Amino acid sequence: MVNSCQNSATRLLILLCFGAALTMFQAAAQESPSSTDPRSSAPAATEEGQDSNETPVMFPHPEWNNFWLSGQANFIAQYHPDFHSPYQGPHSLPPEAQEATSRVLTLFTGWRPGRTTEFLCDVQETGGHGLGEALGVAGFFNLDVVRNPTLSKAPYVARLMWHQIIPLGAESVASEQSPYSLFRELPARRLELRVGKFSLADFFDLNTYGTDTNFQFMNWTVDNNGAYDYAADTRGFTYAALLEYHDRNYVIRFAEALMPKVANGIHLDADLSRAHAENIELELHGRVVGKQPGVLRLLSYVNHANVGDYRQQTDEWLANPVTPVPHITNHPLQTTVKYGFGINFEQPIQDWIGSLGAGDGTKGSTSPCVHGSGRNLANRRRREWLSVGT
Repeated sequence: MVNSCQNSATRLLILLCFGAALTMFQAAAQESPSSTDPRSSAPAATEEGQDSNETPVMFPHPEWNNFWLSGQANFIAQYHPDFHSPYQGPHSLPPEAQEATSRVLTLFTGWRPGRTTEFLCDVQETGGHGLGEALGVAGFFNLDVVRNPTLSKAPYVARLMWHQIIPLGAESVASEQSPYSLFRELPARRLELRVGKFSLADFFDLNTYGTDTNFQFMNWTVDNNGAYDYAADTRGFTYAALLEYHDRNYVIRFAEALMPKVANGIHLDADLSRAHAENIELELHGRVVGKQPGVLRLLSYVNHANVGDYRQQTDEWLANPVTPVPHITNHPLQTTVKYGFGINFEQPIQDWIGSLGAGDGTKGSTSPCVHGSGRNLANRRRREWLSVGT
C-alpha cells in the first residue's frame, strides 16, 4: 500500500513537471511572434566574430528569461580486459573481460515568477550497468552508476526545489543562467535559500575543472572528494534546506539534510531527532598566482544516522561469532556519528587551461552512510583518517 502511494505521488510530480513544460512553450509562443526569432534583430555575426563561449545546443531555440526547459542524455560505455586476480570475494571486481554501458536521461525545467524567486523541477531516468555492478573498486570508474540494480527503472523526480534570493545591497553582478539558477543578474551581497529535493553535490565540493561527469572526469573520487559521505538516498538525492551568504570575495553555505534509513537506502529518515546531516563550506576567491583569480573551498560535514561501526562490530563478532563472518549491518537501531572534512582548490592558468587539487579525511571506523560504500572502501580497510593528494 505504501509503495503504491509513493508510486502515485511520483507519477503526479512527473505530470506536474511536464505540465509546467507545456505551459512554458505556450507562454513563450504568446510572448514572441512565431515568425520571428527574438535574436534575429541583432546584426548577423561573421564566422570569425561569433562568440566561442556560447553554450552548445542541439537545436536552435529562443532564450527565455522566466522559463527554463532543457534535456540531457549521458551514456558512458566502459570495458576492461582480463586481469590476474589471486583473491576474489562476492563483491570483488570480476577478473574476466567485460563491458558495461550506463545511461542518465534528465529533463530540466524551471520557472521564475519574479526577480528574486524561482522554482525548479528535474525528472530523471537511469539505466544500464557499471563494470562489476559498481563493486570491487574504491574510486569507481563511473559516477553515473547507481549501485542497486533492483531499483525501479521508471522515471523519478530528482530535484524539486524553491530558490529564494534575499538582496543585502544595491550593487548587482552578472550571472550565467543554468538549470540550477535562472537569474541573469544577482545582488553582489545576498542570501540564497533553497528548500526541497536536490543533491548536496550540486552545491558543495564543486570545482570548475573536475565536478561534472557529463563533460569532465567520470571517477567517483575525482569529481568529488572520496571521503565526502554526503547525505543522499541510493540515487544521490535528499530533502534539505540550504542557506548561502554571498559576498564579492567569499561564500559561506550551510545545509541541513535528511539521511537514509539504512546505509545506501532509497528511503530517507524523516525523524530529525534520530538521523540528520550538517554540511558547511567556506569558499574563498582571490589572486594567489598570476593575474587569474583562484578559488579555495573548505568543507566539513557531520552525519547522524543508523549505521554500524567496523571496530565495534568486529570486536563483538570476535567475542561471539554467531555468523560465519562479521556483518556491519548486524546491530540494533542506533544513531552513529560520522564526521569528515574536505578541501579543494582551482587555479586558472589561461582561459583554456587550469589546475585543481583536493584532499579529505573522515572518521574511518564508521560505516559509510550513503553512495553504496565504494566511495569509502579504503576507510573500511585502514580504519584511520584518509588523506588524498592532488
